[in-house]
Amino acid sequence: MFWRAERIELEKNPRPKVFSRLKEFAGIMSLMVSASVLVFLAVGFGAWLGYQSATPREIILPTETPLPTATPFQPPSPTATSTPPYREPVSQLIDGLWTYGQDQPLTEEELAGLVGFLNSDPLPMEEDAYYVTFLASETAYGAFAQDYGESLQSYLLRHVAWMDRQIRAADPPVEGGLVARRLIVIEDGIWDHHLDVRGFDYLAHGLEDSDGAWSFIERYCPDRCGFYNQELGLDFGLMHEWIHAIFKLPDHYALDFHAQYGRSGVLAEIPEPWRSYWAGDRPDISRTDFAMGGGGSTLRSYSALQLAERRARGIVHDPERAWSELNFLNQVPTNVVWDLGSGLAGAGVTVYRSQPCPSWYFNSDASACKILGPVPVLEGQLDEQGRIAVGNLFAGYENIVPMKEGVLFIRVQAGEEILFRWLDIRDFNLAIWEGFGDSVMMRFNLASADDNPENFAWEVEYE
Repeated sequence: MFWRAERIELEKNPRPKVFSRLKEFAGIMSLMVSASVLVFLAVGFGAWLGYQSATPREIILPTETPLPTATPFQPPSPTATSTPPYREPVSQLIDGLWTYGQDQPLTEEELAGLVGFLNSDPLPMEEDAYYVTFLASETAYGAFAQDYGESLQSYLLRHVAWMDRQIRAADPPVEGGLVARRLIVIEDGIWDHHLDVRGFDYLAHGLEDSDGAWSFIERYCPDRCGFYNQELGLDFGLMHEWIHAIFKLPDHYALDFHAQYGRSGVLAEIPEPWRSYWAGDRPDISRTDFAMGGGGSTLRSYSALQLAERRARGIVHDPERAWSELNFLNQVPTNVVWDLGSGLAGAGVTVYRSQPCPSWYFNSDASACKILGPVPVLEGQLDEQGRIAVGNLFAGYENIVPMKEGVLFIRVQAGEEILFRWLDIRDFNLAIWEGFGDSVMMRFNLASADDNPENFAWEVEYE
């Protein structure tokens, strides 16, 4: 209805009505434009105030903003302090042994770099196996091939094969044997003498895939060695040294007692042949053993049991710990009884333990320099069965028993007769390692003045 009324009014007087409407529309538009301008000015002024409050007083704007351009990537140029990437020295398989530095001997810095590189991804190691790395100076390496017409690699692997067979055949065996990792040829002058590097050898130069190392720094002449077997082409003295550096076993002969260091009242009544104790030559434990001395060619049961104990203690591949325990372990039963036979019932027993030589003795620092002090570690009497409880005669020591304090001399007074013999720490280790537990009965022979230590029955029985 409203639309029709408006339409009628327009038809009656169209111009005034339209003009009036146009004036109204123009007024409205004018107001809208004015409001927009005011709003724009207000917003702009507010933004300017905010910008001014958020910036320093003096603002320098760039006159031109360059657009980014696509440029090819350029690696940063090396600086004076940058380290070039490590490059592994060229290695070759020479006569069965991987060799580094055969054409260009490694510098001391390059040797350290190679050790770090090999340790970044070390070769696997079996739990019951031993691993060795060899080093040789440039002179020692070249001279050996020149003097003997054989590569040092071939010579070393022949010795490794011999030792590998022996330790695999031992009782108990080392199942994984001995494995040669590599030979590294180094520049002359890094070490002046082979003794300068022995400590590094025992710790495998830090190589995590080796239990020990062996270095030839000076010119090596095996046929001039005292324990070289010409027929076999083997230096048994060299293999004896490996038993220390690689396997971390001690010298049996370090328990020897030399008479010139023990002439005291303790031994005054003892026949001269018995005043010395050749622990390294005992036929029941040491003779022909690698660890006994340079003449050994096999691994006897005591040494094999030592290796089994190291494996049980988890130190086979821990050179630092194994080296620190390169000695005779203080594994001794707490309750030990000696049974010397009913025929000696009531006899008196006195036991002495070896001590380091006084500082004023000649060569007193030597591992074999020992004396028997005048104060015994045990005095007692055999019961009616010829037995005596001795307990642990090495109590008070911690993990190891020092070689200078690992030997016992036993003196038994039976009426007018004096009987005697020597024992050492190994006789007590065996009681533990052969499974007799913390309490053991030990039976062994005593010697008289008529006995000869060369054919004496040294064996000890355990029960």
